[in-house]
Amino acid sequence: MGYVVPETGGAVVAQDLRKFLAARLPDYMVPGTWVFLDAFPLTSRGKVDRTALLDLARKVPDVEPQSAAPRSDGERAIAAIWAEVLGLPSVGLSDNFFDLGGHSLLLPKVLAKVRALARREVAMVDLFRYPTVQTLAAFVAGGDDPVTTGAPIEASREKREAAVRRMRQQRRHRQSSSGAI
Repeated sequence: MGYVVPETGGAVVAQDLRKFLAARLPDYMVPGTWVFLDAFPLTSRGKVDRTALLDLARKVPDVEPQSAAPRSDGERAIAAIWAEVLGLPSVGLSDNFFDLGGHSLLLPKVLAKVRALARREVAMVDLFRYPTVQTLAAFVAGGDDPVTTGAPIEASREKREAAVRRMRQQRRHRQSSSGAI
């Protein structure tokens, strides 16, 4: 769980925080959920009150700001499928299936429902390639590939380099925790 006190005037989205941290930290260090606060609770000595943070996290029903609502019929249909399969009241446009609690065992159910509305062949791997409502809806509608359209080669190189850095950090972490050098 991550706690965030946004600067005034700036809208912070949990997905943006995840992307930012994922490029710099190993996956196990990137929080899955976020609690947005006006200010950190402090002890009488001026330190962050960790007990109060945990209490706040339990009391906050919606710990992350909602993403934008789906706009097109295809986006609404996919959001409805995800909400049904995941047992959620609603799913937003930029919500990531896996960040919402989805996993590979739920994908066959999603795939069967998505294939019924698709204008093109949809494979299981496509659900991994397009993990947000917006990207999957664009792919299903038969448009350009939302992952590669307009994505410069530089961006994919940066992603690969970030992944290599994360793997190296994970390896170092495993080696240091096991006592090996």
